[in-house]
Amino acid sequence: MSDGEYGDQGDIASGGMRLVAAITNIILSRRLRPLLIVSLYCFLISPVFRVAVFLLTREAVQDTTVWEIGVCFAYGFQFDAVVVGYILLPMVLTLGLAPATSFFNKNFRRTVTVYVMIIMTLVLILEIVNVVFMLDFRRRLNWASLVYPWFTPRETAAFIWKEHAFFVIFLIPLLIGGGFLAYRTLRRHCWHGRLTLNSPRKRLMLTIAMAALCIIACRPTFGRFPLRPGSEEHSSNNIVNQASTNTLFSVYHAAKSMILDGRDEGKYYNLPPVADARQTARVLLFQDGDQAAPTPTRPLRRRVVTGRDMQGLNVVVIIMEGQANWPVGALGLGGAHTPELDEICRNGMFFEQLYATGARTSRGLAGILVGHPDLGGRSLLGREEALGKFQTLSGVSASRGYRTMFINGGDPDYANMRNFFTAAGTETIIGKDDIGRQYAGTWGVPDELIFHKAHEMFMSMGDETFFASILTVSNHQ
Repeated sequence: MSDGEYGDQGDIASGGMRLVAAITNIILSRRLRPLLIVSLYCFLISPVFRVAVFLLTREAVQDTTVWEIGVCFAYGFQFDAVVVGYILLPMVLTLGLAPATSFFNKNFRRTVTVYVMIIMTLVLILEIVNVVFMLDFRRRLNWASLVYPWFTPRETAAFIWKEHAFFVIFLIPLLIGGGFLAYRTLRRHCWHGRLTLNSPRKRLMLTIAMAALCIIACRPTFGRFPLRPGSEEHSSNNIVNQASTNTLFSVYHAAKSMILDGRDEGKYYNLPPVADARQTARVLLFQDGDQAAPTPTRPLRRRVVTGRDMQGLNVVVIIMEGQANWPVGALGLGGAHTPELDEICRNGMFFEQLYATGARTSRGLAGILVGHPDLGGRSLLGREEALGKFQTLSGVSASRGYRTMFINGGDPDYANMRNFFTAAGTETIIGKDDIGRQYAGTWGVPDELIFHKAHEMFMSMGDETFFASILTVSNHQ
């Protein structure tokens, strides 16, 4: 081989090394180093905590196949990419377009470092809290983790302290110490390396390229809709499905649903015209013998004629807070843990096809006592404009001369229950203060005390007919 051939190969090798060195200098430059640190951190920490969830719940996932676990991590990478894309986008615009002089400005470096520190600390804290939440509820942080601290801070704090006092004691110094350590570390390592791509043209090209990658990461699918809660469903094991998404992604969508719930149905559903919807509801709702009695504000109002005389019986509606379906033997879902309820189901009138009007107690009360599918956003009970505007079981009973009462072992002011039911015709509201506050736990007094109080109230009615609704507490936790 001639010396010229050796020279050509050497030039090629040398050129390749220079190209690698140039790319390395760009990636590790001060302009891109913070982006690289955040990306690697987020893409590493989420899989680590997925593994932690599987290890801590190994008995519940022991029948899961290797394929399902692999799909879980593949879905997880997609959800992580969405989060990383949104996190990096403001940093890309800031670091990509900033002139070279900015990187020698202490305030500029400090601002970027604080942003990175907040993101890294937030992601870590959410992942730790999520593991504890999943061990308790077998679900990622969701709407409940936002709604309950916001609307019932005292009860939520009491529950967390009672169940996880050690965790709280551990979490607070971790938050403070971890944030401080992260800031010191980031301040030292974010700004090493050369400062490259300083011309306006190169900065603009870099920013466009990096922003495009972030946008692609934010929407890693080509379907009609981007990734959203529920897109991760691929396994019959709920823990595997929950581990497939991203904690920050879940919390964001939970907050979004609280704010926008019910406002964008038309975006996802082909809703019919109002007149057609009313006609469809009328066909489904009206039965033989029903007489239409519409008003301008109540187009579906009807009068039910049974042909039988009113009997004037006392009526008691028991609403079991937090009663899941799986322990009920009458539903045939497994071992019977509710023998007395099963007996009532066998000897009474048992409806096998009932569906929830929502995921919270207030929405269930709207369905059971108001006979109304609850509204998006704020619950019907919490809307001031709804006070006194809806017929309720207690209101109809009161119009027929019944004494009416609502008995709750917790705080009757929670979710605006007292105001709503009082305005709807409930004469007496009983809460934990009337039953025995000294016996109350986090959510209220035990059910046996609730029923003792209810029995006492019923006996005091004498010959008067009454309607009572009882909301239990013991299963709430």
